[in-house]
Amino acid sequence: MPRSVVSVALSFVFIVGLFISSCKKDDNSYYSYNTGIDAAKDYVIGQQMMVLILNTYFKSISDSLLLNTGHNNNIDGANVYLKSGANDTLIIRYPWWGTDDGYDHYRAGEIKVCANEGFLNPGESYYLDFTNFMYDKDTLRVDSLNIIYLGKVNGQSDLFHIHSDSIFQIFSDSSGVNTFKMQQSFLRFEDPSSDYYTLADKFEISGLFAGISREGVDYNTDISEEQALLNQFNCSFLKQGPVPILFSDTIYNGTIYFSEADTCANQYVVEFDGNPFPAPIYTKDW
Repeated sequence: MPRSVVSVALSFVFIVGLFISSCKKDDNSYYSYNTGIDAAKDYVIGQQMMVLILNTYFKSISDSLLLNTGHNNNIDGANVYLKSGANDTLIIRYPWWGTDDGYDHYRAGEIKVCANEGFLNPGESYYLDFTNFMYDKDTLRVDSLNIIYLGKVNGQSDLFHIHSDSIFQIFSDSSGVNTFKMQQSFLRFEDPSSDYYTLADKFEISGLFAGISREGVDYNTDISEEQALLNQFNCSFLKQGPVPILFSDTIYNGTIYFSEADTCANQYVVEFDGNPFPAPIYTKDW
């Protein structure tokens, strides 16, 4: 589906939802796409959540106040501390009762990062350790989230590799657990007018994001560099793609389309067999 069709599909969200709850496959059988729709939703929720959390980390390692004073009391709603010494230690701390992160999400808990040679030393590998962390009141358990800084690409853009084999998003409404892993590249394009982060900074995201939805459906996405997702500090929502999504337990696969690069919209469309199913990326329910 060309991206230009996405906006048209979204205008028919109610019609589509009512008219194509199941699709006729032959004269005597009907096939429901609900399984794929629900699994695609869990992928979008997980991918969007991890991108916004990583945004806070990337802002922190390039924040002017933090780098010059060692403290900033509001980076995406967090109190952030930087301790320099034998190891650089970054602490991103939210109150235990939680707070809005500025993206209209609720966060609580702490993230701690230690780097032997600094956060922008080529080849440096370090882990983000999560403690009592909650996101929109869902419990987030991360066994390990490894970041490797791979240096500059073409002498300009910073390349990071993000790797975790086991992340659990336990939904507070008791609807289940979204379990996933990610092996993705984040290519950062910084605003050349500043040595620190600005809202003009952006990332291209490619690579693997796969998991098991709360309905127990295996899903798999592998985004090519040519069809990378776009993440910008000046927008709360993912853009571009498209993202092919594959399932092991269904007879169909799908494609997820986000909005265009020059828009900022809380929307995506998942398409199965030419049938578009629009949905918001995020619905506030906490």
